[in-house]
Amino acid sequence: MRFAAIFVIVFQISTFSQEFGFGCFGLLGGFVGYEMQNYEPAGLNSYIDSYNTYYQDSLQAPLGKFRQLRGLRLGVNFFRHSFSGLLFTLKGHYSTLNEKNKATRLLSDNTKSIFNTEMRLQEIGLGFDIGMPITEELNWKLFDATFIYYKATFTSELNTSKGTRDNMSFTNKNNLITYGLGSGFIMNVIRNYVSLEGTVSYVNLIVVEMETGDKVRITKPVTNEIIGTKIIKSGGINLLIQLNIGLPM
Repeated sequence: MRFAAIFVIVFQISTFSQEFGFGCFGLLGGFVGYEMQNYEPAGLNSYIDSYNTYYQDSLQAPLGKFRQLRGLRLGVNFFRHSFSGLLFTLKGHYSTLNEKNKATRLLSDNTKSIFNTEMRLQEIGLGFDIGMPITEELNWKLFDATFIYYKATFTSELNTSKGTRDNMSFTNKNNLITYGLGSGFIMNVIRNYVSLEGTVSYVNLIVVEMETGDKVRITKPVTNEIIGTKIIKSGGINLLIQLNIGLPM
């Protein structure tokens, strides 16, 4: 519901920009991109260490550690125009990123079990960037800043010869708001209509606790010990490449 409400606000900003003249100063358009988000899930990886240690004698393939989220970004450039030699952009986006890992165990009855895990991140952002032309085809984004509202979800399930069981889904306990700061380049493919954009930024991510709808927190396998470290300790470098489609207004 929170994400739906924020998306409606972003859509209204887009409508406002058309009705009240922002579009007439430059470009209004959309974009689609692919991004990779590095992060440090210290608490989550301690959970994985515990799992691999406890089941080490029966593991055929250990549970991998979480390091990088990947996924799609969709967005709107509400406003893009040049003032005094500098290019200004106001934009909004929605991203859905995930990372999956699994472990395979050989059970005492010679059947296999597969333990699937997934970290998923959904975010809505509102940002701006300031750039300058290097050539007619290439612009350098001097500064790119985004304010981000995000939701983290961790899921796990156990698949055995008897079917799927022990499905669990955990989400962040509190509202999460963060920021991203970076720089990049914009290359015009068809000037004013189509461009390719690349951005390298640092995005700060912190998730202290995660729990189910019944307030059950993530615990270490078998021992049920509460993870004392932050589930996600910090964020990291975000790499984004996107295709922009502009409409001169």
